This record gives sequence, structure tokens and C-alpha cells, in this order.
Amino acid sequence: MKHPLLLAAFGGCILSAHGQVPGHKTAPRPYEVGLDVVSYVSLPLESDARSQLHGPAGLFFRYTPPHYFSGRAGLRASAGFSQRVTGPIPSCRDCPEGETTARALTLRAGAHYVPFRKLPWFYGFVDGTYRNSVVSGDYTGGLCGCLDYTQTRTGQGWGTQAGMGATIALFSRFAVVPELYYEDVFTRTTDLYEDHAHGSTFSRLYRRKSSTPAFRVLATVSF
Repeated sequence: MKHPLLLAAFGGCILSAHGQVPGHKTAPRPYEVGLDVVSYVSLPLESDARSQLHGPAGLFFRYTPPHYFSGRAGLRASAGFSQRVTGPIPSCRDCPEGETTARALTLRAGAHYVPFRKLPWFYGFVDGTYRNSVVSGDYTGGLCGCLDYTQTRTGQGWGTQAGMGATIALFSRFAVVPELYYEDVFTRTTDLYEDHAHGSTFSRLYRRKSSTPAFRVLATVSF
């Protein structure tokens, strides 16, 4: 059910872009900077600090050289940081108490291309991604009241994002840019468990690959 909703949201954005006034033309501007306003990830990784739906968390840059590929291809990059803190589970009487802090740094770099000359607002893109995340918390209590431990999960992920986007010009320099894409990520995760009550430490390393559809909306200014 989630995937059709993503397609419906992107389809609505496409109709909005297609409905732009065709007679209003401005000289193309090669540079764009902006903000990752909101993102939705269908299946966030367990080691990831992101929630499924999260707000502003990154900066975006795009360069489209006007004299190469007829101004239809360019380079893009972004950098983002997110953090969230969650408390104890209120409905669980037997669970330990404590706060969990999750942080994630995400870097992307890639290219975009406008496949249809008559639709300059529609483009496809491919990005290479790197993500570093840390989820950590100190916990006490539990059913026996004797728990006292720290658990830290550190993840490093490499992957790709491939999809399509639409540049919806609201003013001469300002645009809203929705993007629908598919993300493939290979993640290397380390779990560290430190039992302060008994003075013991346990760690494990595991790897996993995940693929998930996602959707984001950018707000950009061109110059």
C-alpha cells in the first residue's frame, strides 16, 4: 500500500510541474542550492538514525553546464545530518528505562539528465551514497530492577539512489523539486553491549543489503 501512495504523491507533483505556464521562459541558470525539506523512506535500516518520515536534514547543490549536452545534463551533491532522541517505551512495564540517541551523516554525489527536450522540468538521476550512523543509549531497571547497561550500534553504509524528479518553478528563481527513487544500500554494522552490573562486554559484527523505495521534496534557489 505504501508504494502506490509514493507513486500517487509523485504523480501529483508531475501534474503540477506540467501545468506551469509555458509562455513564461527565463534564461537557464546553471547553479542551484537548496534544502532537503522532507523525506520518506519506506523501510529504514535498523542501524539508521532516520525515521520513516523526517524533516529538514540536508543541503543540496546542482550544477548544469549550459554549453554541454545542450544544458540537459549536470552534476549534483548533497550532505545531511539527522538526530533524534527517544525515551523509554511507555506501555512496557518490564522494559528497562533510558534514552536512545540516534545520529546519521549522509553524503550523496551523482549526475542528472533531462531525457526529453520538450519536458525540461523532468529528469532522471543516479547518486552514489555514503551513510554513517550511531545509535546509543544507557538503560537501567527492567523486571528485576538489576539491569544497568549501555548499547551502541554503529553502521557504515554504501549504496546508490536512482530515480526521477520534477522541477516545479514557483517563482523565477525558486522551485520545489520532488524526487521519487529507489535506494540500494550495503551496510556494515557493529553492535556493542556493555553490562555495567557484571563488568562484561559483548560485540558482534554483521552485514546486510537492503532495497527500498523513497520520496523526498527539495526547495531550491537558482542563480
